[in-house]
Amino acid sequence: MIEAAFAIIKSAMGYRRFSRRELKEVSGEWTLVCLAWHVQRGRMASIGRKTSRKPSETPENQ
Repeated sequence: MIEAAFAIIKSAMGYRRFSRRELKEVSGEWTLVCLAWHVQRGRMASIGRKTSRKPSETPENQ
């Protein structure tokens, strides 16, 4: 499962190398990359939930 996350970060997001040199800065850069991946993953999951519902299953109709 971890390998899939790295593969997506490398191929789909185009992130190949760190632009910083110090460990503290690299850690911050990696945190931003992971945050972007989680936001993208959450957005895609919410899109999937919206399209998979039938009109009768919307919260307004319950």
